Amino acid sequence: PSPSADAGAEPPVGEAGGKPSGGGVLLLCHPFPRIEVTRWRCKLREADGAPKVDPSGLHLYSEEERWFSFDNRRLCCLQKAAVALWPAEVRCEVIEIPQALARTRELRKFDTRTFGCSVTIG
Repeated sequence: PSPSADAGAEPPVGEAGGKPSGGGVLLLCHPFPRIEVTRWRCKLREADGAPKVDPSGLHLYSEEERWFSFDNRRLCCLQKAAVALWPAEVRCEVIEIPQALARTRELRKFDTRTFGCSVTIG
């Protein structure tokens, strides 16, 4: 399948900046909607991507919940803007999607072997 025409498009990182929000922390300002995130315990995966299971055959999950984004291109833009403001502590506003709603949306196809620490393209 071929990607859509805008699949590689990123929001304009040059338009993002920070404004003081108290305590020396900067709040990122950007020209696009806030990213959507949810807290999630990932299914643990083998190196080949297969789910890890316990001796009884039940799927194993990470011990703690972590934040995951549904908007990776915008997240990348925010990360680039935050790096440009380093060493300042930088935060951004997000929209939290409740787990019950997230389960019926993108998380049904969600898959990670690295808890979002790296990506594979292709």
